[in-house]
Amino acid sequence: MLAVSSGTRSREAPEVPTLAEQGFPGFHMVSWTGLMAPAGTPKDIIERMAAELGRALKDASFVEHIQKAGAEPAADASPAEFSAFVAKEIALWGEAVKTAGVTLN
Repeated sequence: MLAVSSGTRSREAPEVPTLAEQGFPGFHMVSWTGLMAPAGTPKDIIERMAAELGRALKDASFVEHIQKAGAEPAADASPAEFSAFVAKEIALWGEAVKTAGVTLN
């Protein structure tokens, strides 16, 4: 591998530099998975889901399972912060889809 596209080196391949280290600062592209709920879900339920996910990510065996799948768990964002992140991703990749002329058929 020449580089990883995340902001930090991979735990799985720490010898591989990031793209920023290779001279492309600001390049950050990773796949991600998040826990979501339908629009209009009561705030107390959202907060409970976030709390339970945070609790699960403190379980070493659960974290190990996620890491063995090649993912790096990160549950330090609040529901509002995650919502803002998703909105930013939609704007970024929506523009990329339009530029590329991708259509769904």
